[in-house]
Amino acid sequence: MFFNIPSSGHGSIVDGDLPNSLRNLSKRNPSLTKTGFILLGHGSKRKEWQIPFERLLARLEETTGKDQFFLAYLESSKPSLEEVVASLAKKKEKIYIWPLFLSLGGHVGQDIPKILENLRKKYSLPLILLPCLGKWDEFWDFLYQQSLHLWRGQKEP
Repeated sequence: MFFNIPSSGHGSIVDGDLPNSLRNLSKRNPSLTKTGFILLGHGSKRKEWQIPFERLLARLEETTGKDQFFLAYLESSKPSLEEVVASLAKKKEKIYIWPLFLSLGGHVGQDIPKILENLRKKYSLPLILLPCLGKWDEFWDFLYQQSLHLWRGQKEP
């Protein structure tokens, strides 16, 4: 599945369900190795909360290889967004940050942009904030379908 990124005309994002022929895409497109992609979660004091994010990262790494996608958390979990950007600042020429948040709230609308503004000044690095999950109709279609399945008793949570 391809998701169009509706910001600044920067291509598309590819999920982890790619055919084997597309594995290690970055080896065939060296410019991708200069771009970092941070999956940004809210964070939680509960360690098990991170497991789905770690699974997503593992699937992406199977497709793209390591050193392309990174996890960061806004609060209560490590590594923080600041820590991940600091570790990538000398390795990458551009970094996309995808907030894995349902909708545009205080964190996505205010907190994250403020953090990125400070990090841009500190590292003189393009840090591109992508839209949150709720920006894509496919996300809401998935929730709609799952809601109907659960309501009909076709699938246990």
